[in-house]
Amino acid sequence: RMSACFGAGNVMPLDRTGSLEQPLFQKFQQKLAGGSWCHIFAEGRVWQSWRFEPEEEHLGPFKFGVGKLIAHCKDSPVVVPIYHKGFDLIIPEKQLKGKARKKKPSFPITVKPCTGKTVEVFIGEPLDFSDRIAKFNTEHPGILDKWQSTPEGLALYIDISETIRKAVLKQEERAWGRPLKPQSVSES
Repeated sequence: RMSACFGAGNVMPLDRTGSLEQPLFQKFQQKLAGGSWCHIFAEGRVWQSWRFEPEEEHLGPFKFGVGKLIAHCKDSPVVVPIYHKGFDLIIPEKQLKGKARKKKPSFPITVKPCTGKTVEVFIGEPLDFSDRIAKFNTEHPGILDKWQSTPEGLALYIDISETIRKAVLKQEERAWGRPLKPQSVSES
């Protein structure tokens, strides 16, 4: 059942303990490079809104594999920043208290989706990375022709991922109707 759901959303399962070189990640990139649209959850985790203070941003750091997916496409894909609000009401998690709220994983209260909930979707302007990637290819010829990550490539992946995160943060501010202060969750 889940494979049909994820397939409909052009989402592929990744091994979160795997590296940037994992086969499923490369397969996902080939799909993207072939012109398919793909939905990427760039944080690599789910955050329920109760984990945050009212004016705190909900987005955590983005995994820089997102930048790798984009950088290795021969034709730069169109990247559309999307923020959704309300999915945490569809499959709510047990609310943790105190410091555990931000640090420990939680678990779903139910695996059966709740109905009658509202989900809002905020869509930003498309992002184009073709100039940035072309400049990188001029300065570092041949690096993006190979799938293996390099220190130079990692810097590009991080730059692309952070640009996307900033664009999604703008949509998060729209969703909550106010400027948000940076979160205090540390990446672990």
